Amino acid sequence: MLTYPNIDPVILHIYGNLAIRWYSLAYIAGFTICYLFFIFKNKQLNIVKNELFEKLMTFILIGVIVGARIFDCIFYHFKETINDPLSIFRVWEGGMSFHGGAIGVFCAFLIYHFIYKTNTLKILDLMLVVVPIALFFGRIANFINAELYGNITYTSPFRMIFPTDYTQQPRHPSQLYEAFGEGICLFTIMFLFYKKTNMVKTPGILTGHFGMFYSISRFVCEFFRKPEIGNFLNLTAGQWLSIVMFLSCACFTIFISAKYGKISKKINNKK
Repeated sequence: MLTYPNIDPVILHIYGNLAIRWYSLAYIAGFTICYLFFIFKNKQLNIVKNELFEKLMTFILIGVIVGARIFDCIFYHFKETINDPLSIFRVWEGGMSFHGGAIGVFCAFLIYHFIYKTNTLKILDLMLVVVPIALFFGRIANFINAELYGNITYTSPFRMIFPTDYTQQPRHPSQLYEAFGEGICLFTIMFLFYKKTNMVKTPGILTGHFGMFYSISRFVCEFFRKPEIGNFLNLTAGQWLSIVMFLSCACFTIFISAKYGKISKKINNKK
C-alpha cells in the first residue's frame, strides 16, 4: 500500500480564505498552455486575429468556470446547494464538473461565433490538441485536494488512505488514473491525430474525436472512482454522461464528415 503524500492544497495564504491554491493554479496553467499553443500555431496558419482570439479566451474562461461549477453543484451536490446556495461561489473548495465545463465552453463558442462570425471549429480543433495537458493538471490538483478518490480496494498495489475519507479505508487513487487516461493518453492520441493525419484539414473532426476518446477514458476510469451520487443500472452518473457525450460527438463527427464530403465533391465537380 502506498502512503498518501498529504500535500497542502494551499500554496500561499494571503488573507482569510484568500490564498493561492494548487487547484486554481491548475486552471491557470491549463488556460496558459492552450493560449500559448494557439498563438504559436496561429502565426503559421493565420486562422484568426490575435485580438479576436483573446476575446474568445474570455468567453471560454467564463464558460468553463460557470458551466463546470453550476453543473457540479446542481447535478452532483443538489441538496447541499439548496441548503447553502452561496456554496456555488466557493470555487476554491473544489467541485468543477468536466461535462458541465464542456457544455459551458460549447455555449461560449456558439455565442462567440454568432457575434464575431469566425471559424470557431478550427480554433477549437487546435486548442483541444493541448487541452489534455490542462486536464492532467486538474486531476493532479484533485489528488492534492484529496477529493474525487476511488473505491475501496485491498488488492491494488496503488491503494492508499486519503485524509479526507471518513472511512479511512484504502482506496484507488482514481485521480491519478484519470490524470493518466484523460491527460497523458488523450494528449498522445490528439497529438498523433494532429501530426500524423489530415483531420485538422476538416474543421470539427478533431473536436469530435477529442470528445469520443475523452468519453472512453472517463468511462473506464469511473469503474475505479467512488460514485458521487450512486449508481443507476450498475453505471455511475459520470459513465452515463460519458455515453451521452460519446454518442453526441460521434453524431457530430459523422455530420461534419458528411458535410465537408459534399463540399469537396462540389468543388471537384466544378473543376
